[in-house]
Amino acid sequence: MDNNSGAEKLVATIIEEARAEAAQKETEAAAAVAEIKRRLDEGRDEIKRDYAARAERVREDTVARALTNAELEARKSLLEKKRALMDRAFAEAYKRICTLPEDKRRALLLKLLLKECSGGETVHPAPREDMADVVAEAAEKLPGGLIMGEQDETVRNGFTVEGEGFYKDCSFTSVLEAERESCEPEVASLLFT
Repeated sequence: MDNNSGAEKLVATIIEEARAEAAQKETEAAAAVAEIKRRLDEGRDEIKRDYAARAERVREDTVARALTNAELEARKSLLEKKRALMDRAFAEAYKRICTLPEDKRRALLLKLLLKECSGGETVHPAPREDMADVVAEAAEKLPGGLIMGEQDETVRNGFTVEGEGFYKDCSFTSVLEAERESCEPEVASLLFT
Protein backbone atom coordinates (compact mmCIF):
# COMPACT_ATOMS: atom_id res chain seq x y z
CA MET A 1 0.00 0.00 0.00
CA ASP A 2 2.98 2.09 0.13
CA ASN A 3 2.75 2.60 -3.55
CA ASN A 4 -0.78 3.65 -3.17
CA SER A 5 0.01 6.11 -0.57
CA GLY A 6 2.84 7.52 -2.69
CA ALA A 7 0.49 7.76 -5.64
CA GLU A 8 -2.14 9.33 -3.48
CA LYS A 9 0.38 11.86 -2.24
CA LEU A 10 1.45 12.55 -5.78
CA VAL A 11 -2.18 12.98 -6.86
CA ALA A 12 -2.88 15.11 -3.79
CA THR A 13 0.19 17.24 -4.57
CA ILE A 14 -0.81 17.59 -8.21
CA ILE A 15 -4.36 18.52 -7.16
CA GLU A 16 -3.03 20.96 -4.59
CA GLU A 17 -0.66 22.52 -7.12
CA ALA A 18 -3.50 22.66 -9.64
CA ARG A 19 -5.72 24.32 -7.05
CA ALA A 20 -2.96 26.77 -6.15
CA GLU A 21 -2.32 27.44 -9.84
CA ALA A 22 -6.08 27.79 -10.41
CA ALA A 23 -6.30 30.15 -7.42
CA GLN A 24 -3.33 32.10 -8.84
CA LYS A 25 -4.97 32.21 -12.29
CA GLU A 26 -8.25 33.18 -10.67
CA THR A 27 -6.48 35.99 -8.79
CA GLU A 28 -4.71 37.10 -11.97
CA ALA A 29 -7.95 36.89 -13.92
CA ALA A 30 -9.76 38.88 -11.23
CA ALA A 31 -6.95 41.46 -11.35
CA ALA A 32 -7.14 41.53 -15.17
CA VAL A 33 -10.94 41.90 -15.01
CA ALA A 34 -10.55 44.69 -12.44
CA GLU A 35 -7.96 46.40 -14.68
CA ILE A 36 -10.23 46.04 -17.72
CA LYS A 37 -13.15 47.39 -15.67
CA ARG A 38 -11.00 50.31 -14.46
CA ARG A 39 -9.96 51.09 -18.04
CA LEU A 40 -13.56 50.85 -19.22
CA ASP A 41 -14.66 53.13 -16.39
CA GLU A 42 -11.90 55.59 -17.29
CA GLY A 43 -12.84 55.35 -20.97
CA ARG A 44 -16.51 55.78 -20.14
CA ASP A 45 -15.68 58.78 -17.94
CA GLU A 46 -13.46 60.21 -20.70
CA ILE A 47 -16.26 59.73 -23.24
CA LYS A 48 -18.73 61.33 -20.83
CA ARG A 49 -16.39 64.31 -20.31
CA ASP A 50 -15.78 64.57 -24.06
CA TYR A 51 -19.51 64.49 -24.87
CA ALA A 52 -20.27 66.90 -22.04
CA ALA A 53 -17.61 69.29 -23.40
CA ARG A 54 -18.99 68.91 -26.94
CA ALA A 55 -22.53 69.46 -25.69
CA GLU A 56 -21.38 72.58 -23.84
CA ARG A 57 -19.61 73.91 -26.97
CA VAL A 58 -22.71 73.22 -29.05
CA ARG A 59 -24.89 74.92 -26.43
CA GLU A 60 -22.54 77.93 -26.29
CA ASP A 61 -22.43 78.14 -30.10
CA THR A 62 -26.21 77.87 -30.28
CA VAL A 63 -26.66 80.56 -27.66
CA ALA A 64 -24.07 82.78 -29.39
CA ARG A 65 -25.81 82.33 -32.76
CA ALA A 66 -29.18 83.01 -31.20
CA LEU A 67 -27.85 86.17 -29.54
CA THR A 68 -26.23 87.33 -32.78
CA ASN A 69 -29.43 86.67 -34.72
CA ALA A 70 -31.47 88.45 -32.06
CA GLU A 71 -29.12 91.44 -32.15
CA LEU A 72 -29.29 91.54 -35.95
CA GLU A 73 -33.07 91.36 -35.88
CA ALA A 74 -33.19 94.10 -33.25
CA ARG A 75 -30.87 96.30 -35.35
CA LYS A 76 -32.88 95.55 -38.46
CA SER A 77 -36.11 96.47 -36.67
CA LEU A 78 -34.57 99.64 -35.28
CA LEU A 79 -33.20 100.55 -38.71
CA GLU A 80 -36.63 100.00 -40.27
CA LYS A 81 -38.23 102.21 -37.62
CA LYS A 82 -35.62 104.93 -38.08
CA ARG A 83 -35.91 104.70 -41.86
CA ALA A 84 -39.69 105.02 -41.52
CA LEU A 85 -39.11 108.06 -39.31
CA MET A 86 -36.89 109.60 -41.99
CA ASP A 87 -39.48 108.77 -44.66
CA ARG A 88 -42.18 110.47 -42.60
CA ALA A 89 -39.95 113.51 -42.01
CA PHE A 90 -39.26 113.94 -45.73
CA ALA A 91 -42.92 113.28 -46.62
CA GLU A 92 -43.90 115.99 -44.13
CA ALA A 93 -41.29 118.35 -45.61
CA TYR A 94 -42.69 117.69 -49.10
CA LYS A 95 -46.23 118.30 -47.87
CA ARG A 96 -45.19 121.59 -46.27
CA ILE A 97 -43.35 122.75 -49.38
CA CYS A 98 -46.38 121.97 -51.51
CA THR A 99 -48.66 123.94 -49.21
CA LEU A 100 -46.43 127.00 -48.74
CA PRO A 101 -48.21 130.35 -48.87
CA GLU A 102 -47.85 132.03 -52.28
CA ASP A 103 -45.15 134.52 -51.23
CA LYS A 104 -42.96 131.81 -49.69
CA ARG A 105 -43.57 129.52 -52.66
CA ARG A 106 -42.45 132.28 -55.06
CA ALA A 107 -39.35 132.92 -52.92
CA LEU A 108 -38.52 129.20 -52.98
CA LEU A 109 -38.99 129.00 -56.76
CA LEU A 110 -36.78 132.08 -57.25
CA LYS A 111 -34.09 130.63 -55.00
CA LEU A 112 -34.21 127.34 -56.94
CA LEU A 113 -33.99 129.15 -60.27
CA LEU A 114 -30.96 131.15 -59.14
CA LYS A 115 -29.29 128.05 -57.74
CA GLU A 116 -29.91 125.77 -60.73
CA CYS A 117 -29.53 128.22 -63.63
CA SER A 118 -26.48 130.12 -64.79
CA GLY A 119 -28.17 132.08 -67.61
CA GLY A 120 -29.48 131.32 -71.06
CA GLU A 121 -31.49 128.22 -70.07
CA THR A 122 -35.14 127.54 -70.84
CA VAL A 123 -37.42 127.07 -67.83
CA HIS A 124 -40.42 124.76 -68.17
CA PRO A 125 -42.83 125.22 -65.23
CA ALA A 126 -45.07 122.48 -63.91
CA PRO A 127 -48.71 122.89 -65.03
CA ARG A 128 -49.83 124.25 -61.66
CA GLU A 129 -46.99 126.80 -61.36
CA ASP A 130 -47.56 130.41 -62.43
CA MET A 131 -43.91 131.31 -62.81
CA ALA A 132 -43.76 134.02 -65.49
CA ASP A 133 -42.93 136.83 -63.04
CA VAL A 134 -40.53 134.60 -61.01
CA VAL A 135 -38.66 133.60 -64.19
CA ALA A 136 -38.54 137.28 -65.26
CA GLU A 137 -37.11 138.27 -61.85
CA ALA A 138 -34.47 135.51 -61.98
CA ALA A 139 -33.64 136.39 -65.62
CA GLU A 140 -32.74 139.93 -64.53
CA LYS A 141 -30.19 138.53 -62.06
CA LEU A 142 -28.52 136.05 -64.41
CA PRO A 143 -26.18 136.85 -67.30
CA GLY A 144 -27.88 135.73 -70.49
CA GLY A 145 -31.27 135.81 -68.79
CA LEU A 146 -33.74 132.94 -68.89
CA ILE A 147 -36.29 131.82 -71.42
CA MET A 148 -39.82 130.93 -70.36
CA GLY A 149 -40.69 127.66 -72.06
CA GLU A 150 -43.79 125.51 -72.37
CA GLN A 151 -45.24 123.80 -69.33
CA ASP A 152 -43.66 120.42 -68.50
CA GLU A 153 -46.42 117.87 -67.94
CA THR A 154 -43.95 115.35 -66.49
CA VAL A 155 -43.59 117.24 -63.20
CA ARG A 156 -46.33 118.01 -60.66
CA ASN A 157 -44.73 121.10 -59.16
CA GLY A 158 -41.60 123.21 -59.49
CA PHE A 159 -40.04 123.26 -62.94
CA THR A 160 -37.51 121.71 -65.28
CA VAL A 161 -34.54 123.47 -66.81
CA GLU A 162 -33.26 122.83 -70.30
CA GLY A 163 -29.88 124.09 -71.34
CA GLU A 164 -27.33 123.36 -73.96
CA GLY A 165 -26.79 119.61 -73.66
CA PHE A 166 -28.64 119.10 -70.38
CA TYR A 167 -32.06 118.78 -68.81
CA LYS A 168 -32.62 119.08 -65.09
CA ASP A 169 -35.69 118.17 -63.03
CA CYS A 170 -36.24 120.85 -60.38
CA SER A 171 -39.59 119.57 -59.18
CA PHE A 172 -40.04 119.64 -55.42
CA THR A 173 -39.92 115.85 -55.41
CA SER A 174 -36.52 115.81 -57.14
CA VAL A 175 -35.12 118.67 -55.07
CA LEU A 176 -36.18 116.97 -51.83
CA GLU A 177 -34.78 113.63 -53.02
CA ALA A 178 -31.43 115.30 -53.79
CA GLU A 179 -31.48 116.99 -50.39
CA ARG A 180 -32.29 113.70 -48.75
CA GLU A 181 -29.36 111.99 -50.45
CA SER A 182 -26.98 114.77 -49.46
CA CYS A 183 -28.10 115.04 -45.84
CA GLU A 184 -29.04 111.40 -45.24
CA PRO A 185 -25.63 110.47 -43.76
CA GLU A 186 -25.88 113.34 -41.27
CA VAL A 187 -29.51 112.59 -40.41
CA ALA A 188 -28.71 108.89 -40.17
CA SER A 189 -25.83 109.56 -37.78
CA LEU A 190 -28.17 111.63 -35.57
CA LEU A 191 -30.88 108.99 -35.65
CA PHE A 192 -28.82 105.82 -35.62
CA THR A 193 -26.23 106.58 -32.96
